[in-house]
Amino acid sequence: MKISVPGLVPKKSAKGTRYYWTPSPTLRKAGWENKPLGSDLNAAIEAAKECNEKVANWRTGGAKPRAIAKFVARATVDHVIAQYKADGYPRVKKGGKFGDDRFIGENTRIEYDSKLKAIAAWAGSEPIAAITPENVEVFRDALLVPKKGVVRLTTAHGTLRVLRTLCAYAKSKKWIETNPALDFDLPAPPPRQQVASPDARAALLAAADDAGEPNMALAMLLGWKIGQREGDLLRTLQTQYVEIPSYKLDAEVFASLSAMAPDGRVMGIRLRQGKTRVWVEVPVVAEERMRIEAAIEAARGVGIATLLYDERDNKTWTSGDNKERRSRAMYFQRRFSELRQRASDKAKAGGAGELAEELLDLQFRDFRRTCVVVLGELGLADQLIAAISGHSLDETKRILEVYMPRTTGMAARAIMLSAERDARDAKRNEASG
Repeated sequence: MKISVPGLVPKKSAKGTRYYWTPSPTLRKAGWENKPLGSDLNAAIEAAKECNEKVANWRTGGAKPRAIAKFVARATVDHVIAQYKADGYPRVKKGGKFGDDRFIGENTRIEYDSKLKAIAAWAGSEPIAAITPENVEVFRDALLVPKKGVVRLTTAHGTLRVLRTLCAYAKSKKWIETNPALDFDLPAPPPRQQVASPDARAALLAAADDAGEPNMALAMLLGWKIGQREGDLLRTLQTQYVEIPSYKLDAEVFASLSAMAPDGRVMGIRLRQGKTRVWVEVPVVAEERMRIEAAIEAARGVGIATLLYDERDNKTWTSGDNKERRSRAMYFQRRFSELRQRASDKAKAGGAGELAEELLDLQFRDFRRTCVVVLGELGLADQLIAAISGHSLDETKRILEVYMPRTTGMAARAIMLSAERDARDAKRNEASG
C-alpha cells in the first residue's frame, strides 16, 4: 500500500512496521523534528495529517510550537533581511553594486540591526516586490512623527538609508527590478562638528587622574592623538605596542623621533582597524608613551593582555562574545560620561562656563575628529592624515569636510603661514634688489 500523506514514512524493525512523521530538510532547519507515530497505520495517518496542518498554520503566520522558528516566506522583507544578514551584511558599492570584499563593521552591524528591526516591524511579512516609492514615503513620514516632542531626524534618515541598502541587495538578487527606496526625499542631518579644545582635553585628563583612573586618561589621550575608532582602541593588545625600525621611516623623521625618546627607541602602536582592515603603525611620544608603558605594567600585574582595561573591576573592555562586548562598551561609555561630568562640574565651579558646556557636549567618538582637525591645523597633507587615521586617501578626501570643519585655529594658521611667506618673499626681494 502506497502512503500518500506528506511526511509519513514507514520503517521496518524486528517488532514490525512503525510509522514516523519526517519533516523536510527545510522544516528541520526551522526546528521541526521527527515524530514517532506508532504501529497503527490509520492512527499514524491521522497523526501525520495533524502535523501537516500545524505546518500549514505555521506557514500562514499562525501558532507554532515553542521550539519552531518564525516562518519567513520567500522574498518577503523578513526573508530579504534574513538573507542579507546571512550573507554578512554586504556594503553597497559605487553604482549600487554589491561585492564580497567589503562588509560593514561590527559596530555598524549593531546599528543596522536596530534599523532592520524597525523595517521588519513596518513591512516584514510583505513581499519586497510589492513595496513602492509611495509606501516608502509613508514610512518616512511615520518615522518623522515627533516622539515626546522630538523629531528623531538622524534615526529616520539612518533607517531609510538601511532600507535603501536592503532594497539594493534585493535588486542584486533579482527579487525586485527597481529600488523603491532609492530617493526617499529626506536630507541627511548635519554631521557632528564637535572638536575637543586644548582646554577640554586637559580638563578630561585631569578628571581621570584625579579619579585615580589613569587607564581612562590613556584611552582619551590615544583617542585624540592617534585618531582610532573606539572599538579598535579597546581591543588593542599590549603586543601591538612595538618598536618601529629605522628602515620604515625617512632618516630625518627617525632621527627626530629618536631624539625625543629617553632611550632612543621609536615606539608606536600597530593597529588593524576593524572597519577598513588597514594596518596602521603610529609612533607615540612624550606623555602618551609614558602613559602606555605605565598602563602595560599595571595590566600585566592583574593578568590582562589588552592595553586598555576597566581598572575598577580589572576586566578588559572587550570580549569574544558579541553581547558581552556590547555590554562592556556601554560601561566604557558610561565611565567616560562620568569623567566628562566631573570635568564639567570643576570647570563650572571655576567660572569657566563655556568650557563646562563644551565638555558636556563631547562624545568619545569626537576625539577621532579632534585628531584630524589638530593635524589639519598643523597644515599636514591629506595623505599624512590618512596614514595616521587609517583611511584610504580617497576616503580621507571625501570625509575631511566632516572630520575637519573649518576652525579659528586653521584660519589663524593660514594667516600666519601667508604672512611668513610674504615676509620671506620681501626679504628675498630686498636681497636681490
